[in-house]
Amino acid sequence: MEVKIKVLLCLTLVSLVCCTPDKRLVLHSSEDMAHLISTLESKVNILEAEVSGLKAIKSTGGGTFIRWGRTTCPSNGTEFIYKGYMAGDKWNEYGGGANNLCLPDDPTWNQYVDGYNSGSTIYGTEIELDSTVSSKLFGKQTVNQDIPCAVCRSARASHVMLPARANCYPGWTEEYGGYLISSHQGWKASSDFVCLDSGLEFVPHGSGNDDDHVVKPVEVRCGTLGSLPCPPFVDGRELACVVCTK
Repeated sequence: MEVKIKVLLCLTLVSLVCCTPDKRLVLHSSEDMAHLISTLESKVNILEAEVSGLKAIKSTGGGTFIRWGRTTCPSNGTEFIYKGYMAGDKWNEYGGGANNLCLPDDPTWNQYVDGYNSGSTIYGTEIELDSTVSSKLFGKQTVNQDIPCAVCRSARASHVMLPARANCYPGWTEEYGGYLISSHQGWKASSDFVCLDSGLEFVPHGSGNDDDHVVKPVEVRCGTLGSLPCPPFVDGRELACVVCTK
């Protein structure tokens, strides 16, 4: 394929460089031919360099996503960037950020003043749910366990978290699946909706009931209890989720 492209480029360049208006090729000597070949080779080399540059840009593209609840990245060609701890606002305090963060387990610091100085705060995250729900969703007891996270890079540039889906739509690659979680609607602190991996890992020695940043599985309210239709939704059912790339 590359040879054919080069031939076509050469023919095109010949017509541009050394043809008369009536399309007849005019070469007066062997020196003319040598000059023409040198010119064509130079232009082809420039084009090859540009193509190589475009390929390099394409090969270094991609997108990142957070795998909540795990310390590793999927084994489907994704790149591991770092692992750490899921963190957010304390459940019974106002203010702060409403989003969850994945704090790395190897933090570095700029300038600082030790001791609490009336700044905004952030806490580690634990999950709270009924033991029966825990066993059904995760196959083990997860109550009050602290949640880890991993940041991953996929060569596939687009990524999306699909709520209320247990699998990706055709043409997309599944990175991981699990259950939608957020803070409870009766708490002061808000939390964005994220997808917690169904193969949930725990932070070592993180099973204490710290009641800091707390998340729960998201349940649908529909029909007479909400604006969502039942069906296709089912009232009181925990929502699945999946992270997909393309």
